[in-house]
Order: sequence, then C-alpha cells, then structure tokens
Amino acid sequence: MGEPHLSDIARRFAALPPEKRRPFIERAAEAGIDLAALPVPPGLADAGWSVASRAQRRLWFLWRLDPGNPAYHISGAVRLVGPLDPDLLRESLGILVARHDALRTRFRQAEAIVEQCAGPPAPIDLPVDDLAGLVSEARAARAAALAEAEREAPFDLEASPPLRARLTRLS
Repeated sequence: MGEPHLSDIARRFAALPPEKRRPFIERAAEAGIDLAALPVPPGLADAGWSVASRAQRRLWFLWRLDPGNPAYHISGAVRLVGPLDPDLLRESLGILVARHDALRTRFRQAEAIVEQCAGPPAPIDLPVDDLAGLVSEARAARAAALAEAEREAPFDLEASPPLRARLTRLS
C-alpha cells in the first residue's frame, strides 16, 4: 500500500476530535513527521461564507467609511543579501497564504450582516522591480517611492484578500 501522503495525514489530523490530537502529534513526532509542514487539507481552506468576528466587522466598517485610507495597513520590508530566486519566493509566499486563512479572506455585507470567507489557496502575484541599473541615489529614491506607493495603495476587502507582496531588486 505504501506510505501515506502528507495531505492524507493532514486530513486525518483535521478530522480528529481535540482530545485525540495530542497523541496524534506525539506519534507523528516519533515517526519524524513535522506536522507544521503539512498542507492545509482541501475543503477546510474553503468553508464558505460565515459571520465575521467583531474585530473583522470593525475593520470592514472603517474600510467602508474610507476605502482609500491606509491607516490600518501593516507594511514591512526585508532586505536580503545574496542570490534570490523570485519563483521560490513566490512559492514560499503561496505556502504561507495557504496555511493562514486570514491572508485569503474577503468580506461582504449580506442584509445587515458582515460576512467573511477564506478563499482557496491561489498563486501569489509578486511583481518584480529591477533597480540594479540605477545609480545609488536614484535607486534609493525609486525604492522608497515604490515602497510608499505599495503601502498607500488601497485594498478592496470585498474583491480580494488583504495581502500584497513586491520584490525590489537593488543590486
């Protein structure tokens, strides 16, 4: 019959009642299986529309009042030194998004109720800006402008998840 596939293990774990999960984790560790590396089981990632939490409703309400306001955006940058494969970075971001429903969640208003839905994992758009050919001062200014534009760009919480990524090559 062969070894179980990782998605089969993930599906079995997700179906366990809470009191049986600890022994499952312990047996997996003894077998050398890192449960943190398991994929999100199909079907769990797309459970459909449900009532948004209080915090989600508050965020959605404030977004509806002023959709262009970036006050609630959380942005960050990481400077990497050395070779980087954009396709591997894109794949890594896809794995991260697949593991965290909040990074795939959209919102809608149905009657007087705000609902949320975590969509299925999908490929991540990762625009790449190559600034390596610019002189140092121009490169720094252009990188700062790109970062600010990305930070200030509005999200449409009804149409797409609240996550964007961009790769800027400096050298």
